[in-house]
This record gives sequence, structure tokens and C-alpha cells, in this order.
Amino acid sequence: MLRLSKKSRLIVYLSLLLVAGFSLTSILSYQVSRSAIHDGIMRNQLPLVGDNVYSEIQRDLLRPVFISSVMAQDTFLRDWVLEGEQGEAQIRRYLKEIQDRYQTVTSFFVSDKSKTYYHFSGILKTVSSEAERDAWYFAVKAMDGDYKIDVDFDAANSDTVTIFVNYKMRDYDGNFIGVTGVGLTVEAVGELIERYQDRFQRRIYFADMSGNIVLPAPTDKGADRDIREIPGMKPHVDQILSNKINSIQYESDGDTIFVSTRFIPELNWVLVVQQSDSAAIGNLRNTLFVNLAISLFVTLVVLALTLYAINTFSDALVKAAKTEKDANSRLTRINSQKDKLLSIIGHDLRAPFTAFLGLAEILGSKAKDMKPADVSVYANDVLKSGRTAYGLLESLLNWANVQWEDLKPQPEQIDIADIVHLNVALFASIAERKEIQLEWHGCPAVWITADSNMSNLIVRNLINNAIKFTEQGGSISIDISKADGMAWVTVKDTGIGIDSEHLASLLRSEHKLSMAGTDGEMGIGMGLSLCQEMVIVNGGELEAKSALGEGSEFKFSLPLAEVQST
Repeated sequence: MLRLSKKSRLIVYLSLLLVAGFSLTSILSYQVSRSAIHDGIMRNQLPLVGDNVYSEIQRDLLRPVFISSVMAQDTFLRDWVLEGEQGEAQIRRYLKEIQDRYQTVTSFFVSDKSKTYYHFSGILKTVSSEAERDAWYFAVKAMDGDYKIDVDFDAANSDTVTIFVNYKMRDYDGNFIGVTGVGLTVEAVGELIERYQDRFQRRIYFADMSGNIVLPAPTDKGADRDIREIPGMKPHVDQILSNKINSIQYESDGDTIFVSTRFIPELNWVLVVQQSDSAAIGNLRNTLFVNLAISLFVTLVVLALTLYAINTFSDALVKAAKTEKDANSRLTRINSQKDKLLSIIGHDLRAPFTAFLGLAEILGSKAKDMKPADVSVYANDVLKSGRTAYGLLESLLNWANVQWEDLKPQPEQIDIADIVHLNVALFASIAERKEIQLEWHGCPAVWITADSNMSNLIVRNLINNAIKFTEQGGSISIDISKADGMAWVTVKDTGIGIDSEHLASLLRSEHKLSMAGTDGEMGIGMGLSLCQEMVIVNGGELEAKSALGEGSEFKFSLPLAEVQST
């Protein structure tokens, strides 16, 4: 059985944790966003499109209703009926003029007295209460309202399916004397549906109360003729035909289909608006793949840094073993640093990874039963734990590098004000999230002679610690001054403070005191001692003042350049 070394096991465990954590966070974020998109489609987009289409259909039907109303109020037509319907040519000419002027497909009048159905082409027939096709007339006569919209076959136009607007006509005393009206072909309304479909980028169609699709867009001709034939729709037919406004969701060919329906009483049809989630989710999937790729890249970088740290330690141990002079003391020091390194890995790195795994386990087992908002909170906590672990690892690598290599600064002339400015900009968003006021008003260039990387690390550590141990609503001020050939950088905060005993311990590299920040931030407890060592090797000194509940002040000095650059 293959046994892995401690180094290999550490790399494997760290790889699994990072890959699992980043992947879980990305996938959960994708699921939350997908759920929000679905909810938006069901609750807002489709019902709004249905409302717009319904409103426009009502608007488009108002014109033929108005035309029918004008005909019913026309004094010529009333007088012609009341005078005994004399002169068929007159009524034919009148109906022809209505049709030509308003561009309807038909216009008609049915007399209640003679039961004659007049058309511009002549007398079409005599309506009868016993004829099934004439039932519409007697239904209009018996109704309480003034008009009724029917979908029927037009006998005067080769039995074309037509939308009729039938309007009651009364004499001057309000007595019923007949029905007049106009007709629109279903194809004309179908063109309206095609326009709606192009405008709203949804599939829109009408179904009658038997489930037949009566008005598909022209591009749908030859496709599904019954809603039961649409894949996935059959189980929802009864709900769709229930004369109510409905929202339906089902799966078909790997896509989620959303359907919004409403009953149109004027037509006795159901308006169906349908949309697939494939277009909306496509960009989201691309974002998921990009996040996973970035996560993989970050994982590789972290592993490379970890390997570098471990190999550096191994190389140092080998070199120490080969050195005859002071070999025992050097080995003892390196072993001590190794033990401290393993202690830090075992203690400080375990806490965020334990939290990381606990949150991941909760999400893995309960995410499907959680509300999207709760899933988002847990996902953010997972991400926060991962970032904490990464920050600890970065601090650990800086500390280990200093411990295993002799500090050999590379002095050069640098502007310490520029370094402070860059680090303030780096931490501005972090301070803003904790609602901490970061005060730095800038200053002219202050040139010093020191190692650039070490100076940058000192400033970054002090600002990071100040933010870490300052509570929400607090403030941090940063100033630069000159005195006795030295440049002094002061970082002062209104944070929780440190008692004198712990402060002294933090400044001694042989002791380790890890403290959690005001927002649970973790550290390795080596930051201040690391800063002090770097300040000293660059010819400066580090001073610290702090008291519990009264904040802290850290200041360090570095030599001014002999000639200040301009």
C-alpha cells in the first residue's frame, strides 16, 4: 500500500480543501442566481408580457367595437328599419361603404322584425332559432349588455373563421330592432400575435377551451396543434383551461420552461405566454465556468507557494546539516522554527478550514431546502473562511521566509509617502466594509534609504493590524514626520487595544500570541515581531503604545536619504 510523506499529505489535503471550497462556492452562487432568475421570470416577466398582450388585444378590438357602435346609432339605418326595410340596394350600399371605409372583412345587419341577414353582397339568409349556426343572434338579443364578441365561421366569406363584434340596435324608444356589426379575420389577429412575439421575444399563442391552438404565429404553422402535444405540457392542461391566471413551470429536453396563462373572456380563449430559461441561464453558466477556472488558477498558485515554503525549509535543513561550524545550534534553531511552523499550521490554519468544512457540510446537505437568501449567506461565509485561510497562508510564508533566510536588505532610495499611499488604496475597500474611517491626507515625497519590499511589508502589516483590531465605526489615522535624520510613519487606531504584557509578547519573535480580530479575522501572531526585525535591519526602530479599550499607536523610523530626490 502506497504511503505518502507528511509533505505529500499536506499538499493533497490542501488541494482537496481548496478545490472543494472554491467549487462549492461557485456552484452555490450559480444555483442562487439561477433561482433568482427563475423567480423573476415567473413572478414578473411573463405575467407582465401577458398583461401587455392582453391590453393590446383589448385596444385592437376597441376599433371594431366602435365601428359597430356607430352603425347601431346611425339614424339612416334606424329609419330604414322602422320604415319597413324598403330598398335592398340602400342597405347593401350602406354596408359596403362601412366595409370599405373601415377596412373590415365583413359588415352586416340582422333585422329582428323580418329575421333577414343583410350583407353588402345581398340578403344572405333568414335567421332561425332552430338553426344551430344562428344561435349567436338570439344570444345577443337576450344578453343585458350592448355588444358581444364571437369567434365563428363567416358564411359570406367561404366559412372563414372570423371574429365578429355584434352590437344591439334599438329604435328611438330603446326597443330592440336588430343586430349590426363587423368582422375581423382570425389571420388579422394572428398578425398582431406575430408582432407581439417579435417584440417580447416569447412564444405567444391562443388555445380554445378544448386545448386546440387556434392562433399560433405564422412561424409555428405545421407545429403543435394542441397544447397536449407540446412536450411536458399535458399534465398542466386542466390548470391552463381553468379560466384563471396561472403560472406553470416544467422541464423539457433539459430546459426549464415557464408558462403564464390567462383567460380572455371576450374571445373565450386562453392566452399562453411561454419562455425557456436557456437564453437567460446561458451567460450565468459561462460565468460559472470562468469562476471555476479562476478558482483552479488560485489553487495552483497557493499550492506553488506552499511547495516553495516547504522546499525552502528542506533546503535550509540540508544546508544546516552540512555546515560544520555551529551545526548543532543552527539545526536546533531550524528545528525550533519547523516545530513552530507545524504548530501554526495545525492550530491557526485548522480553525478556518474547520469552519470552512462545517459550512460546506451544511450547504451540501441542506441547500435544497433553504431559501435562496439563506444559501447566499452560507455561501458568503464559505468564501470568507477560504479568504481567511489564504490570508493566513500568505502571512505564514512571509514569516517563514524571514526565519529561514538571513535578513539581507537591499537599500535603495525610495519614497515612503508613495508606499503609504499605495497601501491605503489597497486597504480602502476592506476598511469601508467594516465602516472604519481610514484617514490619510497625503504629503510631499519623503525619500528614505531602505529595502523597498521590506518597507512595503511593514506598512502593509501595520495598516492590516489596525483594521483587524478596530471595531465597526472606528477610525485609523496615518501620518509621516521627520526628526533627527529619520522618517517616522505613525499608524494610530481607536481599536480594542492590547495590554502591556501581551504587547511585549507580540514584539518578541520567540513567543507567539494569535488574536482574533473584531470581525473574527485570524492571524499567525508573528506580524509585529516580523515588522520589528525588518525595521531594525534597515537601521530604524519600532515603537508601540496601547491600552485595552483605548486603541493602539505603532510608529517606525527609517533613515532619510542623504539627498532628497525631487
